[in-house]
Parts: sequence; C-alpha cells; structure tokens
Amino acid sequence: MKAAVLESNKKITLKDVKIPNIKQDECLIKIKFAGICSSDIQRGFFNGAYFYPLIMGHELSGIVEKIGKKVKDFNKGDQVGVFPLLPCKRCKECKKEQFVRCSSYKYYGSRNNGGFAEFLAVKEWNLIKNKNLNLFQLSVLEPFSVCLHAIKLLNLNKKNKKKICIIGAGYLGLIISEILSKTYNSNYVYQIDRNKFKLNHSRSYNKKNFLIKTHNDFLKFNKKNTFDIVIEATGNYDMISKSIDLVSAGGKCVWMGNINQDLKLSRKKVSAILRKEISIFGTWNSNFKTTKISDDWKESIKIINKYKIDIEKLITQFIKLSSFRDIMSKMYSHKNQKKNFDYIKFIVQL
Repeated sequence: MKAAVLESNKKITLKDVKIPNIKQDECLIKIKFAGICSSDIQRGFFNGAYFYPLIMGHELSGIVEKIGKKVKDFNKGDQVGVFPLLPCKRCKECKKEQFVRCSSYKYYGSRNNGGFAEFLAVKEWNLIKNKNLNLFQLSVLEPFSVCLHAIKLLNLNKKNKKKICIIGAGYLGLIISEILSKTYNSNYVYQIDRNKFKLNHSRSYNKKNFLIKTHNDFLKFNKKNTFDIVIEATGNYDMISKSIDLVSAGGKCVWMGNINQDLKLSRKKVSAILRKEISIFGTWNSNFKTTKISDDWKESIKIINKYKIDIEKLITQFIKLSSFRDIMSKMYSHKNQKKNFDYIKFIVQL
C-alpha cells in the first residue's frame, strides 16, 4: 500500500509499505479521508515524533475492508470514523471511563501508525458509524468533538449570558465559533487572531472579530475588553500567557491548543491569577463510548445534524496523498514564519 512515511525529522517519503495484519479485535480500514492537524506539523518538523519511521494522521474515516474473528458490531463495507486514542482500560481514570485522562494510552498517528496511508488496522472499540454522516463528516468528528468537549467544560447557560473571547481563528477556533453561534449567541462571542485571512472566515459566525498583530494591538484591545470566558485555541505560548490578562475577575480560561514551546509565567502574571481568582481548565481530547459521562462524539453527531452544520466550507483543499509532503512543508514554513501560506484545513483524500 502507499503511505506517507515520516522517516526522520522533516523527512517525509511517499513509499510502498506492507498492508497491516489485523488482530482478532481489529478491523482493516481502507482510509478515505485523513485531516492534517497542526500537531502533525509539530510532530513532523519539530522533533515531535515518539519514534521513526512513523505514519502520522489521527483525523480519519474509511470503509471496513476486513474484520477480525472477535469483531461483533462491524461488517465489511461499513463506513466508519476513528477515535484515535487507545486507552489502557486499566488505570484509575479509565475505570471511571475518563479515557482522555488515561495514564498509559496509545494513539493512532503518533504512538501508533495512523491514517496517511491506504489502510490501517483499527481496534473495533475505536470505530464509530452513523448513517446520517458521510465519510468526510466522519473524518472531522475528531476535531469537532474536541471543540465540543472544551465548550462543555464551561457549563454555559443561554439565560445567563457570558462574554466570550476565542483566541485563534484556525480550524479549532472556527469550529468553536460555529458551535457557539448555533447553540449560544454570537452577540457575546469575540474572536481574535493575527491572521486576516483566517478572521475573514470567522465573520460568517460572528461580527466581533479583531486583528491582533502586535503587542500594542493587544494592549489596546485588552484596555477596552475583558471577558468572562477566554478559550485559547492556538497553542502559542505568548497567547496562552496573554489569555490570563483577558479574563475578568472570577472568570474562566480554557487552554486547548498544543503549546509550541515552554511557558514561563512572571510573578505578576501568577499574582493576577490569584487576585482575580481565575479558573483555568486544560483540555486536549474528547469523551468517546462512555456510559458514566456524556459522549462527546454522539453529541457532536446530534449537533451537526440538528443545526445542519456545513463543516466542509472550512476546508481549504482536498489533496492527494502524493501532495502531502509538499503541503506539509508549506505549512511548516508558514508556522515557522518563513513564508506566508494562507489556509484553514487540508484533508487528504484517498
């Protein structure tokens, strides 16, 4: 099969590799869509891989090609999405079905091979099917559920309006903006970013968009605005620090972006957290196949169907696997501020 293989840091090769064998509790999935996440740039170009060679890709969907002997709920031909986290099912948090807090997890696309390939062996437990969603929609359930999980941490109430600031108008920031515009009230939602191209997409969800390119821009904005809730969706260490300045006394701050370098908080900044009694929430994933707590994936499907959310409009381009290396290099140059490359989201279509 063809696969985009991360051979070493910054070296991605399109090559032929063996189709994986499946275990008794696995299905062989013929991959149809695989989204490129910003974490793939960190993993592929900033020494972020756990091992080499690695096939990245954790936002997946495909068709069941073959099933293991112990597989009960899936058949050949089923269209499925993939929950990428493989919990140990043994630790304290897993026993509470808090799988996102597993202390010994594996992960398709980082700690295991992932979906930038023609086939992938996937545990039956990690598969989801839904007749109301097409294969593309199934592939973006992962980032959508991550965003919904972050929003649910805030316990928002439509009757008690909160002023919200979303830091970042990338893919996750825009999904959050769209969910809030449909389920909350866009009049109370602000969005900031340093990228005008991304902010232009945000305007279809809310009108309060602000271009913050410099520190002085931020100071001017912060002088006029503080927020009950701040959602940091970029992972930029400087903006994570600045999110503390934007939160009002007694407010909440959600950090969900993959941080790009070490964060050092000044004594003054820590004092601000204490004096304002800010609540800081960390999140990175979503709840899946849970009975003791709410299932973010099932709720995401309901929201997408109920509000007829058009996720495809956020996709910059569907690309072939043969273009993956070139697109990743351009995304890296943009992230490294070497060469501008405007995009929201790329999806590999196999």
